[in-house]
Amino acid sequence: MVYVTHDQVEAKTMGERIVVLDGGRIQQVGAPLELYERPVNRFVAGFIGSPAMNFLEGRIAGDGELSFRTPDGGISLALGGRPAGTLDRWSGGEVVLGIRPENLQVAGAGPERGTARARAVLDVVEPMGNEIFLYARAGEHSLVARVAPQELPEPGAEIVLAFDVEKLHCFDTLTGARIQ
Repeated sequence: MVYVTHDQVEAKTMGERIVVLDGGRIQQVGAPLELYERPVNRFVAGFIGSPAMNFLEGRIAGDGELSFRTPDGGISLALGGRPAGTLDRWSGGEVVLGIRPENLQVAGAGPERGTARARAVLDVVEPMGNEIFLYARAGEHSLVARVAPQELPEPGAEIVLAFDVEKLHCFDTLTGARIQ
């Protein structure tokens, strides 16, 4: 049976195989978890998941250890936890870094193995019952984190966000294709 919907949540819960279209063109075909964990491009990464994936445009630098930095300098991340060779050929080049909200945590609030950190100002705390959405600014960039319920700083407080480096997605700035 073929079922058509514009609701990605409905598609993920009802479908065994999903076809993601953009402008009438097939972007990716696969199981819901495959699309979520291994999107082929920035469009699929941003379409699947709620809240949507966070995207940061910046440059990869590498002199020994790889790092990522946004043009405004608001976010600078050491990428030492990435698999060797994954981004080496992009050193000096521009990429779009993607991270899902559940792969961002407030530093010190849980396990932080393989993380990179960035300072941010907390704008909004949105309790959802079993989880909390944090809306924060790091430099000129807005980020959403999905965290466990706990005591958190009030809006306006400076926090440190821990990025799970192994869960980062990298996309080509020009084509939007995922960098393997």
